[in-house]
Amino acid sequence: MRFNGRCRRFVFCENSRKREKYSMRVFYCSKCYHYHRELPDFVVPFKHLSTKIYAAICDAINEFVDDHTAACICRWVKGFLVFCAAIVRRLKLEHPTLVTNYDSNSTWDTLRYFVRVVVNIGEWK
Repeated sequence: MRFNGRCRRFVFCENSRKREKYSMRVFYCSKCYHYHRELPDFVVPFKHLSTKIYAAICDAINEFVDDHTAACICRWVKGFLVFCAAIVRRLKLEHPTLVTNYDSNSTWDTLRYFVRVVVNIGEWK
């Protein structure tokens, strides 16, 4: 992969009521002929909310009475975690020296770890 420039990404963070602007590095892969962005661990791929907000919504799903959006977010987070856990297991089989350090009890830590590992190695489809 070779460096191909930067792009802007807007993300709603936990403490601010407005969007934060971030500059992401863009790489071009000569094997798959696609562009890939390097995401920090607080940015969820293809989403506009930070990982902390998604984890907080998923952890507090029982506090919402009848919110379809919160239920959709929780389903997406659970599906994403299952997908990423399978990718990490496959990577562990291919590379036995790979060290996997994440806390499965904390949704936020697990989500951050999977964004950092799975998305930035190009396994996100």
